[in-house]
Amino acid sequence: VAAANSADAGAAAKEARDARGEHEHCGDGAQDCCENLWTTCIWPQIKDIVLVSLRCAADKVKPRKNTTELFGYDFMVCPASGRPRAWLIEVNSSPALDYSTPVTCPLVKKVMEDTVRVMVDLPEGGEGTDIGEWVPLVLDSARP
Repeated sequence: VAAANSADAGAAAKEARDARGEHEHCGDGAQDCCENLWTTCIWPQIKDIVLVSLRCAADKVKPRKNTTELFGYDFMVCPASGRPRAWLIEVNSSPALDYSTPVTCPLVKKVMEDTVRVMVDLPEGGEGTDIGEWVPLVLDSARP
């Protein structure tokens, strides 16, 4: 199962919007007047990039029973032809999960809590189990 935790990226994006005084709505009472580019544009690109990168390396990973890997993906987002474009910067095989800043502290705690849900609760509870902010990207490992 490939999964991605959007809590850190989504929370960081929200914090940046809040710091700039921006909101997901336009302020005139119409909630749908502004496109949520994270949902419609950026997050779908990130999911696709993660899946492609995992598929590229799949034949290099030796399966071992009852083990897991946690990778850290770093992205940058920049404008491209009027729409934001997500670019993969690097993939970390040992991502830093330390409480280095006031922003990362709650994010790392949430990632660790939700990782336990994926690793322990999901195998025991099956589909429909609460896995927090993790989003399954591929459920069929045989899929190309």
